[in-house]
Amino acid sequence: MDADPPIDPKDDPRSVDDLFNAALCEPDEDLAWDAVMALHWRGTREILDRATALATSVCPLERRVGAEVLGQLGCPARTFPDEARDILARMLETETNADALKAAIIAMSHQDGTEGRRATLAFREHPDPEVRWAVVQALSTLGEPWAIAGLIELSRDSDPRVRDWSTFGLGAQTDVDTAEVRAALVARLDDEDAPTRGEALDGLARRNDPAVPSILRERLSRADPDQFEVEAAGELGDPEFLPLLLALRSAGWPGPSWALDGAIAACAPAPMDTPPARPRP
Repeated sequence: MDADPPIDPKDDPRSVDDLFNAALCEPDEDLAWDAVMALHWRGTREILDRATALATSVCPLERRVGAEVLGQLGCPARTFPDEARDILARMLETETNADALKAAIIAMSHQDGTEGRRATLAFREHPDPEVRWAVVQALSTLGEPWAIAGLIELSRDSDPRVRDWSTFGLGAQTDVDTAEVRAALVARLDDEDAPTRGEALDGLARRNDPAVPSILRERLSRADPDQFEVEAAGELGDPEFLPLLLALRSAGWPGPSWALDGAIAACAPAPMDTPPARPRP
């Protein structure tokens, strides 16, 4: 028997009590988050007050859920943004539980303005990698020098997931192109973590870095280049890569066909203009 389709959060028929109970007590994380999203959509004063009470609770689980609700309250048009931001800022000053702190940092990443996100830099050396990963989310998409410096530092993190996402933040989620950003991306080209290596290469390709073509020539000549390397060739769009890409297609490259097809199209020479028709005598 087919499972029931998920309920659209804006149409969830449950009461506010039922939604908060599910957010706090549902063991399935996806179902618990469904309840949180429904609370986001309603975004009423009652929900703000109840989330605020949870955010200041003595129970870490309640503080985590309070932060999750406050993070996107009133989605898509935010309600009570100043109140939510102030409560989250206080959590950043006092929170000691890693799960609740991660939730508060992620919630702050959804707020307007940058000062709240800047405050998350204080946790870039937190012992829990999940907290450091949350800091990456708060800094990504920002172009301010302090955010870029934070991402560069986190791109050297001991945790591969933190390195991967901070390298993605530097390479793909900002257009900032400085010597420091390029050096940080180059430093990750030989990372032991494959996704991190790929994000570094993609970020350099987006910036047309002169080191990329020789790297791609070598990697696309292998039997098993990864998707990042194929996509980086598409970013450059250089016809010199076309024979290598076509050879991968002929060899049955196991990666996604859309990535290879896109790279081939990007590297193919532009078609010649159709010559004008010869006039009739």
